[in-house]
Order: sequence, then structure tokens, then C-alpha cells
Amino acid sequence: MNSVSYIKFIVESKPLSEGTKIKLKKVGPHRPGFNLVNTTQAFNTEFYKLSKWLCGCPDRKALFCYICLVTDKTRSGPWIDGVSVGIANFEELKIQVEKHQRSKKHMENSLGYALIGSNIKDRSKEWAAMVINHNERVHEHRYILNKLINCVKDEIDTNFKTKMERIISESSFYVASKETICDELLESVYRVCVDLIHKEIQQTDYVSVEFNEATNSGSLDLVFIIRYELSGQIFERFLKFVKKPEELSSVILQELENLDIDDTPNKLISYSHDGLSLTCAHRIEHEKITTQYACAKFIHSYSHKLDLIIQRAASTFKEVKIFFANLATFAKFFSHQKYIAQLDKAAEKRHLRGTKIKWNFDTQTVFIVSLHKDSINECLNNIIQVETERPIVAKAVALSSLLSDSNFIFWLDFFNKVFPNCDRLFNQLLYHEGFSGMKVLQYLDIFKGHMKSVECSIDLKNQVGDNSPTPTKRQRTENVAIKEEITIDEIDLTRVKQETTDEIITTQLVNCEKKRTEMAKSICSIIINCVEDRFSNIGHLSLAALVQSSFFAKYEVFFPKSEVAEITTLHKLSIETLKNELLTIYNRTELSKIEGAIILLQYMYKNKLTNAFPETFKLLKIICTMPMITCEPDRCFTTLAKVKDAFKKARECRSTDAFVMCSLEKELMLRTPNFNDLVIRDFCQRNNRNCDFEYK
Repeated sequence: MNSVSYIKFIVESKPLSEGTKIKLKKVGPHRPGFNLVNTTQAFNTEFYKLSKWLCGCPDRKALFCYICLVTDKTRSGPWIDGVSVGIANFEELKIQVEKHQRSKKHMENSLGYALIGSNIKDRSKEWAAMVINHNERVHEHRYILNKLINCVKDEIDTNFKTKMERIISESSFYVASKETICDELLESVYRVCVDLIHKEIQQTDYVSVEFNEATNSGSLDLVFIIRYELSGQIFERFLKFVKKPEELSSVILQELENLDIDDTPNKLISYSHDGLSLTCAHRIEHEKITTQYACAKFIHSYSHKLDLIIQRAASTFKEVKIFFANLATFAKFFSHQKYIAQLDKAAEKRHLRGTKIKWNFDTQTVFIVSLHKDSINECLNNIIQVETERPIVAKAVALSSLLSDSNFIFWLDFFNKVFPNCDRLFNQLLYHEGFSGMKVLQYLDIFKGHMKSVECSIDLKNQVGDNSPTPTKRQRTENVAIKEEITIDEIDLTRVKQETTDEIITTQLVNCEKKRTEMAKSICSIIINCVEDRFSNIGHLSLAALVQSSFFAKYEVFFPKSEVAEITTLHKLSIETLKNELLTIYNRTELSKIEGAIILLQYMYKNKLTNAFPETFKLLKIICTMPMITCEPDRCFTTLAKVKDAFKKARECRSTDAFVMCSLEKELMLRTPNFNDLVIRDFCQRNNRNCDFEYK
């Protein structure tokens, strides 16, 4: 029973029992002799004298460690593992025996072998008591972790760490700092949420990705959001912040690869970002993406504000960038309630109403400063006279000087004409009923006409000297003649020098004004090109119009096959089948009353019409997945705004990604049945914990 073959046969079926180990220890190692065939080596039974634990196996023609064979639970030793053949090279037997005897594994097994059969009853009781104590500690620790996770699931705010640290303080938790525990637990929640989102993405047919600028500075520049449809529900999921790259296409391709979307490239149907998109570089990046993802189209997302996009486009000029930086100081200065009240008071004197202003966006700030310029200047002068704190006085003086600066006033008037047109276009695209690709083209033509009017309204003859008048020749002559010691010749010489200086200054000012004017005209062209480029792909809007009830009567008579032919071919939709299915829907009174693609898609899920209308079902999923601009209320929620709001509260958190994810994905956490267990498992496996979390 102590042969190597017999022991290995038993081990393959089940672990050795304590009784079997006692018997094997009592019998000792099996040391048979065996002949070696077709080899130059010779076996000698004297080999067994090298160590007490050597045993032989005639079947394998090799020597093994009897102690490890009996004791090792993992069977991972090089002497007894099923993959190994033991010591078959007897020429270096002594060296291999000494090496194995010094190994840590052999020492551990030797200790276990020595304890076999000694005080079995006492050790069983001690072991049982130890297991009970261990499991009690595990239960307590997991209970605390559950409370911490529930704290995250309930509400994430600026004080959530204080609540978690209080829970830890009231428990017998391990030595690590409380803040470290909170941060590591949040990171575990984040990883579990990402895994759950990844599994949902694998179940979807289509996805869209968005990259949006979240911060103006720092390493966290772009927020990555993915949008998909699952069982009639639309999900916009925040995934992470990514560092702003030189080439956006490289980030998009890398993140899609991380989500395993590159395995099914037709799943990606659109991507969008709020960066500058009018240069050749953007078109090159688009080609890189479409080379791998042929169905992906760049579209304008409903969450992207046109005025902000246009502001970034115009800020490629240094002067414009400086203007917006100076403009932001007005909003920051007047964010104090005391100064807002003073501004309201100054405006009331000038019979201006509606001065309770929100300084949230640069578009609003441009309008406010332009409309209430005199009131703001009066308010600043009052602050300079009354205020005693030097930093505030310095800020007020700087802002007051901006209101008399010709360069600042020029750009203020210019953007006060530009931004209303941008807001008008955005509102038309977002809230207009009966939306279609043709409507977009009409709105774009109107917008371009307004921008051309702004370009023509720039006064080339506007003289900067009107804002900062220079002294007349007579005044300069009188000022010079006051000096008693100056002769007539000296006066004439001074007059000539002064006239020359005035001509130089006037020429420089005129050139500066011309430069500003040309720059403003260039910005008008850039804005037009930017808007045209963002709406160059509008086939998806025509596709969305097919399921808008306001077009049913029109399309029942004339189906717009030519308008949707390109995009239906791209997504491999049968245009004839789609036409027949939609005409059937148009003729049904109960279906024609359904407003919007999302409700119609949910109706098809609920009534099991997905097989009856397969092409329409695909169409609805594509439309709902794209973050396009429509007038449907259900589509007009934006994850980007929630991300930016959560980002402001995440300053003290080690992982901004984790904090934002925990703030946004409460619904995902609550509907996952074993969410807490998944988090605890991840939390325990990531680092070497001093606490016990796994039951024995």
C-alpha cells in the first residue's frame, strides 16, 4: 500500500485521509530495486541511503520524496506531481537530493509529516475552535464592509467619507488608515460597475461613444461616455476620465479595444466629441476610425453646446483666448452676493430691469457685460472707493480698466452678435417638432446668412482714437509754450517730433484695428465651417424622421427612399422590407399615436413584435442608440452634466473615476442582486489584507 503507484492512484480520486496518512507513515517508504533498460545509467539500492525519505517507483524508473508524496496537499512538488517523472537522472542524484531537502516546500511537508498521528483528538478540537473564531471575525468584517458599501449606494456627497470613517471607527477593523479603506473600497465598487457595464455591452447590438471636455486644465481632460440600448431601455454610462491626447482617434480605438468592441466592429454606429472639428486633421482621424469601424459616423450629440464648441474654435486666436479669460473674471468677481446686490442697485438707477443674472456660461456673461456695461463700471468704481481690502480693490480696478479697453470692447460687441445666432440654432435643433435632415439644412442656411450679416456689420472705418482721444496740436503747443525757458525754435522742433510720434501711433492703431477686423471675419468663416462640418452627416436624422408621428401622413404618400438609402445600406437594412413594415405602421391608428422612437421600441418589446417587424426593430435600436438631437423628452437627459457636477465634489477623492461612477450608477448597483458580494470579493483579492474576509 506504500508504493508510489498506489499512493498516486488514491490521490487522483480523493485526498488522503488522516487514517491513511497514519498507516503510510507507519509502513514507511517503499524502496524496490529496478532495472534500467536502454540507458547507460545503472540503479543501485545504495541510493536509498542518501536520505530517509527517498522511495522508488519501478513503473516510472525514478525516485520520489515519500514525505512530500504523503503530506503535500497541492501535489505541486517536483518529486510527486503527476506531470513530473521524479528523479530519473541518477548521475546527479546527490545534488538533487540536497537541493530538494533545502526547499521550503519540503520543510513545510516535513513538519506536517512529523505531526501525523500526534494528538489527533486535541488538534481536531483546536482546529474546530480556530475555524469558529475565524469565521466569526470574517462575519464581523464582512458586515462592516456591507455597511460601507450600502453607505456608497445610499448617497455620495462631500461628507460621505466622514460617514464611512465613523463606521470604521465604531468597529474593530484592521490597522490601515480609514481614508485608505474608503478609497480602496470605492475603487472596488468602480471596478465591479465597469465589469457589469462591460457585460451589458456584450449583450447589445449597437453602441455609441462620446468624448467630452470635462475640465479646462489638469490631467483629467476628457470624459468617456458610452450609450447603448438594452431591452427597450436607453443607457448612457460614464466609464472613465482620459488624458487629452494629441490624436483623439488613438484614444477612441484603444478604449473600444478595452471593451472588446473591436471583435464586432459593426456594433459601433456613431461617435461624437465636442472638440474642434473643421481641420484636415479631424478628417484624417475620422478615416482612421472608419477604417476599423466602417459603420461609425461622426455626429453632433445633443449634449454638446454649440456656443461652447464655437468658443473653442474661435479661441485658436491668442487675442480671443485672452478675451474669454478676462471675461471669466467678471463672472468670478460678481459671484459674491454682496457685489451682485450692488450691481442690481446700480442698474436700477439706469432704469434697467432683469439684472438678477446667472453668470453660468460665457454666452450669458457676454450678454450681461455688454448690456450692463455702464452699470458694472459704476458698481466697480463704488467698490474701489468703499472697499478696504486691497486684493478686492485691485480686482475691481483691473475689471474697470477692461471696460475702457478698446480691444476688449471690440470682442465683446462682436461675440454679443455671434452667440445669439448660435443659441437660436441650438434651440431650433433641440426643440423643433417635425425634425428631419431637410429641416437641419434649412436651419444651417439661415444660420450662415446671419453669420454673413455679422461679418458685413463689422465697421472697417471704426477708429480706435474715438475711445482714447489724443491731444490736439493746439493743446500740445500751448502745453509746451507754458515753459518759460523754451525758445520759438525749440517749440517748432518739439512740434515736429510730436507730430511724427502722433502719426506713428495713429498708424499703429489703424493697423491694429484692421488686424482685429480681419481676425473677426476669419472667425466668422471658422464658425460657419465648424457648424457645417459638425452637421455634414445628417442621414441619421432622416432615418429618425421615419418614426416621428408628425411625418406619418406625409411618408404614407411619399416614402423618402432616396434620403435614407445611404444609411440603410451602411447598416444592412432592407429598404423594401423596411418600407413595407413602416407603411403598415403608418396605416395603424393605435401605432400612429405613439410619440417617439423610444416609446415605439418599448411597444414592440411589450407586444412581441420584434420578429414581425425585424427591419423596423433594427431601425429603432439604431435611432435610440445614437445621441442625436430630437424633441423627445426621454432622449434629452445628459450624463455629461451629471458627470461635471459630480466631478466638482470629487476633489478630495483619490480616484475621481470611482467617485463619479458611484455618484451616477446607483440604479446599476441596486438592481444587481449580489453586488455587495462582488465588491467584497474584489476588495479582498486586490491587496494583502491584514483582516480575514473569506470563510473557512
